[in-house]
This record gives sequence, structure tokens and C-alpha cells, in this order.
Amino acid sequence: MKTLPANGLIAVMFSATVLGMIGIVAYPALLPTFKAEWGLSNTAAGWISGVYFAGYAASVPILSALTDRIDARRVILFGLFVSMIAPIGFAYTAVGLVSASVWWGLQGVGFAGMYMPGLKALNERVPAEQRDHAAAIFTATFTVGVSISFSLTGVLADAFGWRGAFQLLAVGPFIGLIMVVLFVHPKPRQHSLESRPIFDFRPVLQNRRALVHSIAYAVHNGESAVMRAWIVALLVFAASNQASLNFQFDLAPPAVASIMTALGLPAILLASKLSQHINRRVVIMAIMALSAATGIALALSVEATFVIVFVIACFYGFIVTADSGIINAGLLARAEPARHGASMAVHAMLAFSAAFIMPFVFGAVLDVAGGENEPQAWLIAFGAMAVFVAIGPLALFTMDRE
Repeated sequence: MKTLPANGLIAVMFSATVLGMIGIVAYPALLPTFKAEWGLSNTAAGWISGVYFAGYAASVPILSALTDRIDARRVILFGLFVSMIAPIGFAYTAVGLVSASVWWGLQGVGFAGMYMPGLKALNERVPAEQRDHAAAIFTATFTVGVSISFSLTGVLADAFGWRGAFQLLAVGPFIGLIMVVLFVHPKPRQHSLESRPIFDFRPVLQNRRALVHSIAYAVHNGESAVMRAWIVALLVFAASNQASLNFQFDLAPPAVASIMTALGLPAILLASKLSQHINRRVVIMAIMALSAATGIALALSVEATFVIVFVIACFYGFIVTADSGIINAGLLARAEPARHGASMAVHAMLAFSAAFIMPFVFGAVLDVAGGENEPQAWLIAFGAMAVFVAIGPLALFTMDRE
């Protein structure tokens, strides 16, 4: 069978990964439903949302590091298979905090097998001059997958109930698995570390200029995980204030979440182009500062007319996602080629540990500050998020000097 050209391979990997991710925000998209049906507090609801990333963080060191020994394609197929099984299990057996956490955590394991191994598989299969472009495009799968997941979950839940929606979402990973089997050919290892321990991460941790991109990615993922986990709840609260206002904005919160998330795709591509003309580190630092400020502006807008909330939320979706592609490209550029798998394991483990912790922390701060029905609680929670985001620019400024 003829090998696909680079652009064709990028298209196949992009499509298969997006299909594998169509259930990625199924739980947060229906968060108000689960809170009401299961009687969850904000802290418990944030825990379930975050346990997805706990599953990811626990498995990604193993799955990504394995790609230094075996073809990443095999790991991707495993991830797609798990991503197909997890929503089915959730649909049939989730009845509360514990059972939902088990299946949602397994969904994170599936993603761990798809995302970083997918980035490595693509990086190994395209010419060197196209790798930054391929990394930016592939990174955008997360944004596109999340956007489709928000909108499709809402549509399916309205038509078939949430259990039916979760069952149908399993079709996406199945199709993605078939695409990888048919169009992504096996590839032998180009670098060998057979004589070294596969899980020896010390050389990765000693590479400060690569490691700082992992720290930046942790900040990025922590903030974007909070956005995905809590944006629908924030929009529901903002929409509930409209009865006292003269302006009505007739667009469901999950639809707004889908639109604002979709805006991340052009943001990633724009940031990639911008970093070709401006120092990558400067671009990342500027994006992080602007995203933290936008989150605070969104919290300040919750009592305004919904069109204002909508505009700020859309810009937030745009800016909070923009730096992900160039952060990943920066890691691949700084890391030792023979240790790309181990470097990406550390990269992803830090990032999705933050993605696990921060929605839980955000929900806890929200509870302590008065709950989701108090405007000042949202402001305090987003203020705490801004403090966390500041870690990224500070680390880049101090650890990635030329």
C-alpha cells in the first residue's frame, strides 16, 4: 500500500484523533444535569471532571515513554480502543461520584494513548521542514475535538438522554481506530535506547530549556481544563440573570461553549505564524498574561447582558488555547530526539496533573467564596486562576534565556 504524502498523513491523524476525542467533554457539557441528578456539590463535580486528567497523568508516563521502544502507532490504537469502551461503561453503570469517576478516569487513559503518542507518530513521519507546522495542526485536534464534543453531546443528550448520548459517542473512536489501521503504516524505531532504562526521566528533567516548556504546558492545561469544566456552569448562571435585563440572547450555554472552543483552532494557527517572526517565548508569555486577564473580565461580566458575556467568553476560548501548539513545538525543538517519548511523557504528566487538580481547586474556591450563584465567587475563583497562570511566564523568563 502506498504511503500517504505528508499533508495526507496530517489530515488522517488529525481526523482520527478528533474522532477519538468526541466524548472528551461529555461530562462537563452535561455538568448541570449530573449535579441535579446525583446531588453533587461543586467540589464533587469538579473532582469528577478532574479525574479524567488523573487517569491521563497516571498512564501517560508509561504510554508516551513506550514510544521510544515501540511504534507509537500501536499505542495510538490502544488509546482509541479504550476511548471507545469508556463512554459505553459510563452510559451503563455511572450512578454517582464513585462510578462516574472510574469511567471518566478511564476515558483519560484513552486520551493518553492518543494525544502525545499521536504527536510523536506524526513528528516521525513527516519531513523535518514540516514538523512545526504538523505539530501546530495536530495540537489543534484538542480544540476541534472539544468543540465538537460540546455541541454533539448537547444534541445527542436532548434526543436520546445522557446515557444514550454517551453510548453514541463511542462511535467516533471506533471510526478513528479503523482510519489509523488503514492509513498510518507501521514504522520501525529510528533511535534506540535499548541499553537504558525505559522510564529513566532524569536526563529529561535536567534539560531545563525543554522542561520549562513542560511547565508552561502545565499552566496552559490547568487553565484550559478549568475553562472546559466550568464554562457551562458559568454561562448557565449568567443566562439566569437575563430575566432582569431588557436584552435577551437566545443561545444555549453548551452551544456557546462549543463556539468559544472552536475559536481555538485559528488561534493556534495564528500563534504558530506569529512565532515565526517573534521569539516563541515572548509570544507564549504574552498569550498567558492576556488569557489570565480575560478570565477575570469574564467573571466581572456575569451580571451583564448575555451578549457581553458571549463576546468575552468567545475571546477567552480564543486566547486560552492559542499557545498550546507553540509550546508543544518548543518542547520537540529543545528535547533530545532519542528521548522524545520520555520528554513528552514528562510534558504530558505535568500538564494533565495540573488539568486534574485545577478544576477541583477552582470548584473548591467557588464553594468557599459563596457558590456558583454569587458573582463575587466567580471573581475570586478566576483571580486564584490568574495567580496560577503567572507561573508560566515567570518560568519562561527565568529558565529559557538564550
